[in-house]
Amino acid sequence: MHGGIDSSEIAISLIAPDEYSQASELIVSAYRHLLGDHLDDGYAEHLGNVEGRVESSSVWVAKVDRRLVGCVTFVDDMNSSMAEGLLPNTS
Repeated sequence: MHGGIDSSEIAISLIAPDEYSQASELIVSAYRHLLGDHLDDGYAEHLGNVEGRVESSSVWVAKVDRRLVGCVTFVDDMNSSMAEGLLPNTS
């Protein structure tokens, strides 16, 4: 158990279109917590563009009791616009 949640309680799946908005809010909220006033509106908008990420990568969500609690973007294409800083043979 880590962080008070048993891993058997966590459901992992590819994001569904009806989850884009909630995932966007979660991502921007996490970055706002990390960066505070240094998170400008333009970067926040970029981070929150989940629909744009889905077009060029795999977006996965974690849910506990059907509530979205996490989100990760997996980029496996070196030519993707989301592959900034990705080295060959890594993802």
